[in-house]
Amino acid sequence: MLISRTGGRVSEQTLIKLVEDEDGDWFVRRFAALQLGRQAAGRAGYLALRDRALWAANPLVRAAATSAIALLSDTQLRDLEPLLDDASPFVRETAKAALETWLAERGLAAEPQELELKGFDGVQPAYRVPASVPIAAAG
Repeated sequence: MLISRTGGRVSEQTLIKLVEDEDGDWFVRRFAALQLGRQAAGRAGYLALRDRALWAANPLVRAAATSAIALLSDTQLRDLEPLLDDASPFVRETAKAALETWLAERGLAAEPQELELKGFDGVQPAYRVPASVPIAAAG
């Protein structure tokens, strides 16, 4: 928990402002992003993470936002998919770990596949998550 000088808890609004400050110190932005996840931030905190921190110039801020979003909600993990192709290996691995943890908690695993896609040279790596419940054949 981020503590103010007076010893009180820093509000979600303050953390959001710190995350959104693109000219601010990267360490402060990273720490604020992690705190939003730990404090189970509401919709405004999630939007700040998704719209600002996930696209920050510093890879450590992006990785912290990735971890925070993974802590917030299962439905918001879809926002991590683009980070699997991030230029920073640290961000890629953080996103991959968050998604793998979520899948493992549900007894699922991503199976690697190679796809031949129109407009691309050669095969493209992809992952498929099989259905956890068998789908009945249409009668």
